[in-house]
This record gives sequence, structure tokens and C-alpha cells, in this order.
Amino acid sequence: MKIEKLAQVLEPPSNPHEAPSGAELADFERKCSALPSAYKEFITRYGTGCVDGFIWIYNPSSENNYLDLGSQVVRQMEAIRVATAENSGFPFDVSEERGELLPFGITDNGDFLLWKTTGDPDSWPIVVLDSRLGSYQVFALSLIDFLIQVLSSKVLVSVFPDDFPSALPQFSPAPQPKQ
Repeated sequence: MKIEKLAQVLEPPSNPHEAPSGAELADFERKCSALPSAYKEFITRYGTGCVDGFIWIYNPSSENNYLDLGSQVVRQMEAIRVATAENSGFPFDVSEERGELLPFGITDNGDFLLWKTTGDPDSWPIVVLDSRLGSYQVFALSLIDFLIQVLSSKVLVSVFPDDFPSALPQFSPAPQPKQ
């Protein structure tokens, strides 16, 4: 399994924080959108947290609104719509009716990680859109393959900093909310 290959590059936590159940994922899919199976494998195995101090993957079970998939889909798509409203050259349909992008993460630099939602969810390519919405790259990879390739420095993302990834990538669970 590819998740095991990722675990060789990025050790998963022994007790993933806010790892969603199958029922929670199904509930999100019923209410919002289908999700790629690689994403569901990743978020169930790793939970809420940060990949190598730089990439945050949203989780539909997160209690933190800034890391909650449902909250961030709404927030980020609205921000992208507003920012691109007068940019007729923006290459993606972000209208509420037919929007073809679905946010699933963000970097510490504010770059967007999205899926281009055309076709089967397991075939959705990943779009990395820079924080200023001026440049983007599309990767025909699942989330797990994308992380393996990026963390192994086999795929370079132009807007990621030169010091990412580190020599020994780590996954850091998100801090527990204060009670």
C-alpha cells in the first residue's frame, strides 16, 4: 500500500489527533463533497497536523476552524473568488455553481493546496496555487504520492522554499485545543 510507503518517509503518529472515523468521512462526503481515497487514508492514519513544519492538511474532524476541512473549503473558496473576480485569465472555474477546485490544505507561506475536481475523485490532480494567486502547478498525483514525491525531493514545487523538505521530514500533530 502506498500509505506504508509514505510512512517510510514520514512517520505517522502512534496516536493520531482527531483521526476521523469512516462515519465522519462519509458524513462530510454526504454534506459537502466526495473525497479521494488517498486523502481518507492519509487523514485517518495521520490525523490533524503539519507535514515537516510547512504543509497543513485539513481534517473534517478538526475542532480548530483553521484546520477544519469544511470551514476552510468555504473560507478559501470565497477568498479565491473575491481575489480572482476581475481576473478573466484565471484558469479555473471557481464559481459557486460549478467550482472545480476543492481546498484540502495550506502551507505556512499561505499557498493553497487544492484538488481540481473533474472526474473520479481518485483521479483528481493536485493544484498548488501560490498565495498571491499568480502562479500554480498541477500534479497528476494522489495526496499520498504527492507527499512521497515532494518529501523525497523527486518533485519540486516552485513556490515551496528551498529548505523544504528537511533531511528528515516529520509529522507534527496539531496541538490539542485548550479546555
